[in-house]
Amino acid sequence: VGISCAAPMYCDIDPATNAGTCRAPAASGGPCNVWVDSASCDDLRDHCEGMTTGICTRRVAAGASCVLGSQSCVGYATCDGTTCVAAAKLGQPCGGANGVGCVPGLECASSTYTCRLLPPVNGACM
Repeated sequence: VGISCAAPMYCDIDPATNAGTCRAPAASGGPCNVWVDSASCDDLRDHCEGMTTGICTRRVAAGASCVLGSQSCVGYATCDGTTCVAAAKLGQPCGGANGVGCVPGLECASSTYTCRLLPPVNGACM
């Protein structure tokens, strides 16, 4: 059974020991833990930039430069090479050669390569 930290604290995991310490998230420009990324920053608009040690850094908008493999783009965009590319909206092209995903709540239809609403799910929910 794991122990959770009281909000707004986060569990700062040391990857060498797998041991964690509850810490307060850092402000923009402050030191953060790249292993827990944005949870170690106190502003949801930030992510933890760096390879082994990091700094809470503002995410960038679609069209701006980004670092492939990082979470440097805003939530509705992904890093495609070195540029943040906005996710496709309802009816827009996606997937295939385009490679762009759809905004949350939509899926890329494999038959048309356009974003469509997710099909309704039957059954129990919470």
